[in-house]
Amino acid sequence: MKVWMAVSVAVFALGAPHAASAQALGMIELRGGVFANADDAETIDPSHVEDINVEVLLGLPVLDALSPLGSVRPHVGATINTDSKASMAYAGASWTVPLGFTPFFAEAGIGAAVAGDDLGDAVSSASDPGCRLRARASGSLGVQVTESIGVMGTLDHARTTPLCDEDAGIDPRTGLGVRLGWKF
Repeated sequence: MKVWMAVSVAVFALGAPHAASAQALGMIELRGGVFANADDAETIDPSHVEDINVEVLLGLPVLDALSPLGSVRPHVGATINTDSKASMAYAGASWTVPLGFTPFFAEAGIGAAVAGDDLGDAVSSASDPGCRLRARASGSLGVQVTESIGVMGTLDHARTTPLCDEDAGIDPRTGLGVRLGWKF
């Protein structure tokens, strides 16, 4: 009980001096962009720009205590494929770290995704035969152009989980793209 009380007081004390803490509860970052997909899961082909990505990141004051190490924010998003391949919805956490006293930042994200059916075919294809659960990871390098606008290059990777049959024939999905973020 004493440890829990000490942790609660420390989190409150670290968060209290930050005027932005109260505002962070409502802080949202909306991101959108396009991804090129890997061809045969080996090389990213710029001519395969076929994914539209949208993502929402939420600021949480309880995580402000980690601010010297960057910001950890939950995210939800979707990658919509425009070329009759499976799309996916995802959720997880992103850790954004400023690179020194520059406008540049690095970010890592991890979470889970659920893939949908192929858009162009009612029957699942060999590349997506039915196991929908994916593990998802992403990495970004970006620049904060203004206080509210950021641009980033993102590498996004999703693969099946151990819950799926190893012989299901589902290839990992990797995309490389550019996104624009807007904080409000």
